[in-house]
Amino acid sequence: MKKKGQITLFLIVALLLLFLLLIALGLREKIEQPQPPVPVLTQVEDLGPVRQYIQLCLQSTAEDALLNLGEHGRIYPNLILTTEERSVNYFYYRGVNLFPPKRELENEVSDYIKEHFESDCIRNFESFPGMTIEKEGTLLVDTTFTDREVHIDLYYPITVRQGTARSMLDTFNEVLPVPISQYYTAVHELLIKKYQDKEWL
Repeated sequence: MKKKGQITLFLIVALLLLFLLLIALGLREKIEQPQPPVPVLTQVEDLGPVRQYIQLCLQSTAEDALLNLGEHGRIYPNLILTTEERSVNYFYYRGVNLFPPKRELENEVSDYIKEHFESDCIRNFESFPGMTIEKEGTLLVDTTFTDREVHIDLYYPITVRQGTARSMLDTFNEVLPVPISQYYTAVHELLIKKYQDKEWL
């Protein structure tokens, strides 16, 4: 009976030791497992202000271009009538139709944006001192006049760095509710009529 009690005690102690050994091994394995690395920010978390700034610059520069186009007939002068207040391009002069193709006017708007977008508005992103913003390629602009709107597509690839984070932006769009195409068609029809009938007007 005494021997049987000793065996039982031995089994209990053995099971207890085995249990403690398993716990120790489990803890050791857990301790030895590599800890997950501290996450490193790989992308700039909030690009909203940068994107919004570029968008506002595009809108402002495009509006200036269209205002210039509206005031002078075209942005880059051809044959000009100058008054005290302003200069206006001739579209019809001494029997010659000088009215430019619509695509040429669209290109003038694009060229104006290319010329003034960075120097007049972006200004090396001085408004973002906590970020490093670098241009990564050529600025491209495409302007299209539709019946009711002016569509402008801007390709402006930049890299934004903030600490260890890095992100890229490149494509921007602007739509202005200006029906230039309708105005163009109306003026073009008047010029054709004048060209066909020199005595008209």
